Amino acid sequence: MDKFLVIGDLHAHIKELAQIDEWANKRQIKYIFQVGDLGMCWPSEDCKIIRYFNKRARQRRNGATWITCLGNHDNWDKWDRFRKEQNYPDLIEYMPGLYATNRPAYLDLFGGMVLCGGAVSSDAGHRIEGADWWRQEAPSQAELQQFMDLIEEKKPRYVITHDGPEFAHEARGGD
Repeated sequence: MDKFLVIGDLHAHIKELAQIDEWANKRQIKYIFQVGDLGMCWPSEDCKIIRYFNKRARQRRNGATWITCLGNHDNWDKWDRFRKEQNYPDLIEYMPGLYATNRPAYLDLFGGMVLCGGAVSSDAGHRIEGADWWRQEAPSQAELQQFMDLIEEKKPRYVITHDGPEFAHEARGGD
């Protein structure tokens, strides 16, 4: 039976990414689902994440397939370009072994999964559009409705998001 791991924000901490990758490989974990804020492709720097996966592929090292739903600290302009170049698939390939999902996306894995990335940045007023903040980093109302429709239609076993919807917090009795 295939195994998977779900992990949180990494913010381009490449040492932790490599440690997680090695840990998962030793345990024969086939997929790592990353909930966003991987630290993907910030315009002002050489992307450490891309370099890591390129090196892993060149060295033909075994490793889990990483799938991120992207967060509000990932480059959404780069995601839009990759998505258009690849004709709008549910999984956008960044590098061998590294994918980002469309928003929202349904994956027919492990009994079904619905993923939805992005979030509203509380620090957007201190960031620069196109450099470290993107208008499209927060899901639109239409994307949120599609997310809810996918959950209702597909009844997935797992739901993975970067920032859980407010209704989920309220359903648990939150203020």
